[in-house]
Amino acid sequence: MLSRRKFIFAGLGSVALVQELFGAPLALARKKKAVLITGPHSLARKAWAPAIQPDFVGLTRKGYLALGDKFGRLSIVDLRKAGDPKHPPLVMAELTGLGKRVVDIHFDQIHACALVVDENDEGKKNFLVTVDLSRPESPHVTATIALPQLKEARALTGDRKLTLVAGTSPSGQEVILVLDASAKTSKTEATIVSTITTRTPVVAMLFQGRSLTTLSTSGSESQVDFIDMGSRTAPRLLESVTEQGNYTQLCQDRNLTIIIGIKDGACEARSIASKPAPHSVAGVKLEQMQSVLGCAMQKDRLLVLGKTEDRLALHTVSIDKHGNLLRSQEINLGATASAGASSAQLLWDRKRLYLAAGWSGVKILNYYRDSVSDQYTYAIPRLAASGIATWGTQAVVVGGELIRYDISEPQEPRVQARVRLNSTVKSMTGAGSFILCLTRDGLGLKKMAELDRDVATRKVEGSSVAFDRSQHKAYVIHATGKVSRIFPFKVFSDSLDPQKPFDRTGTFRRLTADAGELLIFDLHSMSLLGTGATLEEKGSRRLDNLAIREAVLDNDHILATAVDQDQKGFLLVMDRRDKSLNVLGTLDLPHNGVALSVSGKTVAAVGKDREGKDLISIIDISAPTAPQIKTTLNVLESASAVATVSKIALVAGRGIEILDLG
Repeated sequence: MLSRRKFIFAGLGSVALVQELFGAPLALARKKKAVLITGPHSLARKAWAPAIQPDFVGLTRKGYLALGDKFGRLSIVDLRKAGDPKHPPLVMAELTGLGKRVVDIHFDQIHACALVVDENDEGKKNFLVTVDLSRPESPHVTATIALPQLKEARALTGDRKLTLVAGTSPSGQEVILVLDASAKTSKTEATIVSTITTRTPVVAMLFQGRSLTTLSTSGSESQVDFIDMGSRTAPRLLESVTEQGNYTQLCQDRNLTIIIGIKDGACEARSIASKPAPHSVAGVKLEQMQSVLGCAMQKDRLLVLGKTEDRLALHTVSIDKHGNLLRSQEINLGATASAGASSAQLLWDRKRLYLAAGWSGVKILNYYRDSVSDQYTYAIPRLAASGIATWGTQAVVVGGELIRYDISEPQEPRVQARVRLNSTVKSMTGAGSFILCLTRDGLGLKKMAELDRDVATRKVEGSSVAFDRSQHKAYVIHATGKVSRIFPFKVFSDSLDPQKPFDRTGTFRRLTADAGELLIFDLHSMSLLGTGATLEEKGSRRLDNLAIREAVLDNDHILATAVDQDQKGFLLVMDRRDKSLNVLGTLDLPHNGVALSVSGKTVAAVGKDREGKDLISIIDISAPTAPQIKTTLNVLESASAVATVSKIALVAGRGIEILDLG
């Protein structure tokens, strides 16, 4: 039985719901132009800026590169075959909601832990944000823990069981908080198992096994502490080594620790041996280097990244078996990056060097016997958009964040709002003035005008979401084993009401909905279902020699893009009323057809050609048996979603482009 609120809404609010969920047609004002352009053409292209300036770099379990910046953004990039034209770099995922300002990030193979500062009218607050990287294509925040025990947070390290955070307490004492990082602990409050006090501010820490090594400095004197963490509730200081100078970088390999910083006005690297007791061994000057940005160490080699007066510099230092630093030699980096880079990171995975230097991106270098050779330079683009929805004069694009555009003037689309995400959106669809977002946490309903707030949420697991405006229903599909389960939800303006789910045989992962029918499809098969009291199959088809890329429902037709084994693209026009979904017409596409949309008798299909160019084809389907390409145009980079409304097409990729369909 309907509640009183829902009865009133259903009985009296239908008109308002239709207007808000499904109503306003797109009426876009077009600027007058001195020269009249006929035929399909681009009206505006607004590309996004590069994704991030890599302030923090790490490697995940499968060898993907994790890149974070100081503004709370995180990208996961596949660079494992960098330089191979057959396997170009791929942005796996992007998060934008770690926090306002990131102080430090510690990476392990399946987690990233970020030390975040949030400043507002109430003052400055510190947080510890944990991100699950076990599935690189869908990273998500698992915990956000407040740290009121710190007035200023400075550095962190840890493993899967413990997290260690260094900073200054509200009383002004320099401390290291030892936190329980196991899965059973609170996701919002810190579980502190012990506290370590230090004499001066800690600037770097390394935690390996049961040993914690910390580097602290007063600016003129630095101290390295070796701490036994065998008992996490009672850490024990083993030894301290003090050096004159301002050392800020810390490296370690087995029983040798290296600190790098400024001593007597010059950059210096100094070695400290752990046995028989920690003691200083030797130091070496890093000629011409004025500041130190990063370091990496392996067995008998130390690499130091820093800045000279006019360039980035990479020094290699050889180490003998006693821990002596024998010599320093600068490696020529060529035009890798200028000295204008405000930050840089160095990562050495025993095979390659990753040099992340500001907006110039990540330089991948082969290192062999004190010489390097360029392998690849990656500019770190944003994650391409995965979906687009329109209503009235608004368009919402989802990628690493939600972005709402004002498209009332197609020649000048304007960003109205950006909302950061702490969980990857798997699928998004429009529902009038609302959008439906499917994440690993479930299904969320948002108003376009208030993207930062969920109107309603429901726990559900799935891979794709669709919306049927005629029924006011959303559908989520989830494939497990040989069965696909479809979850219907009645969509109200303030709630999502789950209905009885249905099961279908087959591993279908995609779906689209229209006029009381669902089209579910996988790589080679599709099934058209009627959504009454039970699911009735109205038609089905299997395409053994083609792989389906995208499919949409039109009034009387099913439109699908597919590729053959050579990645040649095709458009298929199929009879929606035929039990076998008979193919009425086919069309060769000049690209792979990753997305398509239809408005009236005009279809817009986007994809990449064999040379990697992003294209859009405008297709006339007024004769379903003989569809024709009116024109094909270049579009913005990584075009991956398209929406057509009236005579306008909106393409989303690494930005947004608006085209007049002519």
